[in-house]
Amino acid sequence: VKATALAEELKKASPLVARVDLIDFFEKESWDNQRSLTFRIWVLDPEGTVDKAVLEKIWQLVASRTEKLGAVLRTA
Repeated sequence: VKATALAEELKKASPLVARVDLIDFFEKESWDNQRSLTFRIWVLDPEGTVDKAVLEKIWQLVASRTEKLGAVLRTA
């Protein structure tokens, strides 16, 4: 999966996702055709405050979309 395709899928997860930035990546020779990507996801709600419940729902949508593409999610 290309980073640009993954970023586009992240943007489609919710209408509240305003922006997605690739901020870092890491590769190892021992990883066959894999890399670790770090994205920053900007969530904005023009109607009010984004609370924890909304963020958790968006996170679930992001996880679902990326896993369908074959990506493995890790949280910090």
